[in-house]
Amino acid sequence: MGFLCYSVWSVFHFTDNTHRYGTQSNYRMCFPSSLFSEGKHTFSYSIGTVAMTASVHFCNTDGCNSEDIPHPGDQKKNGRQCITCDPSSSVCNQTVQCVGVEDRCFNMTGEPS
Repeated sequence: MGFLCYSVWSVFHFTDNTHRYGTQSNYRMCFPSSLFSEGKHTFSYSIGTVAMTASVHFCNTDGCNSEDIPHPGDQKKNGRQCITCDPSSSVCNQTVQCVGVEDRCFNMTGEPS
């Protein structure tokens, strides 16, 4: 199995009724090449009041991930809506507005650990 180098610039934020809290990260590592292809990608998800956006550059030569990559910036609403759940209950009757490259809704079940 081969590996790709990658650089990531990500922004994670949580919004409550009056404030927006967030963190920004920039890091570099190796990743199995079977999971992603070379090139620049933007990833994003929104789950109720939690959202993450990341720019990722996958490359396959020594030191190819040494430079910072730009973050995609604020993502605009794209018209898609998905159902979301209230994290404090099992009620799933709210919608979240998709932004940027978010083009799919997904259903996930789990428990915090």
